Amino acid sequence: QGQPKIFAILDVGCNEGDLSIEIFQLARLQIPQNVQCILLGVDLDPSLIELANQRHKVGDLADIVDFRTMDFMNGEESSRDINSYMQAFGITGFSFVSLFSITMWIHLNFGDTGLHTFLSNSVKFLLPNVGSLLVEPQPWKCYKNAVKRCRKLGMEKPLHFDDIKPQDMDIYITQYLL
Repeated sequence: QGQPKIFAILDVGCNEGDLSIEIFQLARLQIPQNVQCILLGVDLDPSLIELANQRHKVGDLADIVDFRTMDFMNGEESSRDINSYMQAFGITGFSFVSLFSITMWIHLNFGDTGLHTFLSNSVKFLLPNVGSLLVEPQPWKCYKNAVKRCRKLGMEKPLHFDDIKPQDMDIYITQYLL
């Protein structure tokens, strides 16, 4: 009763935070005015996080928008950091978790098991029974293009590319989540 209602957003793989902020702004327009909207964006790349904070953690957003460097695949460390964030805001989970353009890279670098762990960890941070997960799976041709890009840049092929079976990734991810 006495605590304000909060709509919390977690964007995993937030990059420079532009899409995160768009989602945040859209959510603020859609939720009742007595509900506070907060955003946590996380990414592995510290330079992207620095840019995100410089661009977006300003003015009236400084206390409700945060971008943090985080290796989400390090379950223990990411759980500790995200739980600390949730505790600071007095929340038990996120209303909305977004995974844009990240599942392919997780899959290529950590294989099927890593992708399953990633999805499970993402779901774990949702508010039970009411939280929403938005996943943007990349089609198989993006996997092949990633390998070509690596080759052109003189990089090694992603570790698990040869282990992954070509398939409709939308269906694959949906079947795992259900």
